[in-house]
Amino acid sequence: MASFAQLIGRLKAEQQLKSNINQSSLGIDVEEEKIDLEEARSDYRDQVEEAQRGMARNQRKRSRRGLLGSVLGTALSFTPLGAVGGALVGGLASSLSRSRVKPYTQAISSNLPGGKFHAQARKDFSRDIASTNKFISDAAEGQSLLNMTNALNDAYNVYGFQNAYGEDVRDFFARGKERRAMRGLEKNYGDDIQERLLGNTQV
Repeated sequence: MASFAQLIGRLKAEQQLKSNINQSSLGIDVEEEKIDLEEARSDYRDQVEEAQRGMARNQRKRSRRGLLGSVLGTALSFTPLGAVGGALVGGLASSLSRSRVKPYTQAISSNLPGGKFHAQARKDFSRDIASTNKFISDAAEGQSLLNMTNALNDAYNVYGFQNAYGEDVRDFFARGKERRAMRGLEKNYGDDIQERLLGNTQV
């Protein structure tokens, strides 16, 4: 029969074993939640990079469409519409073309499961996601104003180009027309002389 001291010793050993198991389990839980945080952070960075690429793609599309509007306005500025008319048409075309590209609105999501540990890290992570989504939302809301600002700049560029280089471009094409007309006259004159010479030869 076990003595009282042995029973006490066995009880203490069992309690210590339970304590060690609990501590070990606690350590595992802490480590698992740390891994969850790291994975969630990695996924967050991937989503942010994708958002940056999406915004950059949309901006390139808007720039190309704005350029087409500017080219149209510049071409029309050489018609009776003039510099002002070309600038108005170019600015309007730029604005409409840019507006057809929808702003990037894909929000960042979190795949972090709930947990009992790393409270501060969880708060920081939630704050980062909220801040990023606020930036995406604000950028989308402000895109209309930015499109209008860029369109006005395109219109101003059309007007400035026409005022600065319009006469030079017209003169260039006018001289080209004159050269083509001269070549036509020279050809006709040469053909006429050739016909006369041939006529004289035949006579």
